[in-house]
Amino acid sequence: LFDLNAVYINIGDYEKDLEHSISAWKGNLEKCGEYHEDTLVSRSMVARVKETQCEYKEALEEYKEILNIKQTEKATNESVAITLIDLGHVYLMMKMFDLADENLSTALDTLLGIKGTTDKRNSAIDAVEGYLDALNKERKRSVCNIDWFFFWR
Repeated sequence: LFDLNAVYINIGDYEKDLEHSISAWKGNLEKCGEYHEDTLVSRSMVARVKETQCEYKEALEEYKEILNIKQTEKATNESVAITLIDLGHVYLMMKMFDLADENLSTALDTLLGIKGTTDKRNSAIDAVEGYLDALNKERKRSVCNIDWFFFWR
């Protein structure tokens, strides 16, 4: 699923990517049920495609529903953290910095609690740290873009 999605994204065929993702999600939904991890993973791919198409509100709705299911159905903390990273990234893209920070920081704390701070790196921890760095840069850039005379009025 992920490899094929990556191919479609790399060639810019978002329509085909979305079609494939929805098909995979529906297949998992039928085979495994709404609350199964495979179904939630394929549903997150649908949200990710929407995110790559800059359909942030739709992606946000999907991720929120996925998070709600994971929290209600007692998914693993790591699985919940992954969805928090996804939410944080969408909020970052929408320039909703406080919500991005809240979700990303919670995800990082959760992952560090699970994985610890050992020398062995984890791709999810690397991703959330990268997003937090981007968030901090965006916050600085936003402050720098305010006209200097605004402060002198």
